[in-house]
Amino acid sequence: MQCVSNGKAKFWFSDVVPFSKFQNLIPKLILEYGLDLGEQARKKKSDYGEPVWSLVINYDPAKSEVFQFWLFSTGYREARRSKLTLQEILAQNSSMLRKQKLNSILTTKKEKLLRFGAYVLGQYIDFMDLKPQFSRVYYHPERFGVIFNVHAKQMKTIDSNRKHVYRLFQPFNAFEEKRFESIQRIFGFAFLENEHTHWNQASVSEFLLRRFGIQFDPEVSYNERLKALTGALRGVRKKHLDFFQRYSQKKIRFTWYLSEEFMQSATWELNKKLDLISTEKADRLKEATFRFSSKGNFHGTRHQIGTLQARMRSILNARDPEQKKLNQMYFPKNLHYVRFTAKKNCNMKEFEMACRNADQIYLNKQNKQKTKD
Repeated sequence: MQCVSNGKAKFWFSDVVPFSKFQNLIPKLILEYGLDLGEQARKKKSDYGEPVWSLVINYDPAKSEVFQFWLFSTGYREARRSKLTLQEILAQNSSMLRKQKLNSILTTKKEKLLRFGAYVLGQYIDFMDLKPQFSRVYYHPERFGVIFNVHAKQMKTIDSNRKHVYRLFQPFNAFEEKRFESIQRIFGFAFLENEHTHWNQASVSEFLLRRFGIQFDPEVSYNERLKALTGALRGVRKKHLDFFQRYSQKKIRFTWYLSEEFMQSATWELNKKLDLISTEKADRLKEATFRFSSKGNFHGTRHQIGTLQARMRSILNARDPEQKKLNQMYFPKNLHYVRFTAKKNCNMKEFEMACRNADQIYLNKQNKQKTKD
């Protein structure tokens, strides 16, 4: 993730190699791709729009006979000191992809998506001007692909029925601009983060009467009027949200999602655990939901986990509406949000030491489990 989001990598290559080849392979990669360049040298290459390479190695103590590595490259790109035209940059990158057998981060092919275990790299759009509940739209890579680019957003998606996503980037025509100005003047407070309205009973009643023709008897409480306002605005938001998304400043961000296969497995497991609620094994649902929630370290996975858990909570509450409060104990109140960035190893000795430490931690866990059994 650091290589893609911060390092601006556009291309990658991965392989799984026997650990016996580690000492021979890694020095060759370092020499060929300039992986030992210092920060200043890397910055200089970046300033000239030249490819900058990064290496990520994954060592899993449970599979100590092999290791997996990923090579990432920024490719040639537009930069302040670059002398290449955009056409020349595209040609150079195309040639590099062929010669180095690289994959593009942007892709609409499922088999070319960047994966790590249960995770798959995807994107989401951050709408900078909108209220939090409307500020993000998620695009699962196995349904959409990784499709949003700086220069061209008109790429096809994996599912051709999902082309509507590009509507978010369409500029307003003259008619739409006038229409939006009118909608924003009346309902901007319902969508925009920097617009707020302070309500009281008189203002709620006046707004609902003027905009929706809703009248109240004098004895209707303020809370009931607010409920009517919420219902009316729900329809407004459903109708006009895409207008405000098109208007808003957008940022395309990368994130990890859980694969569809993993999510199907998790859904099946949670459904099975729901059936244990009325037995002495009811705690197994809690164990499963908390274990599932431990994957929520990224925006994409948090969105998936929150959506699935809300569905499970709804099913559970529908079975026994009288136990809604008790049912809350089976689900975590908040998803933890711990970002872990592995420390960079400056040389081979540091990496070997990190592998030994990982081996020791793994052995300690195994011995602890054997003691429990």
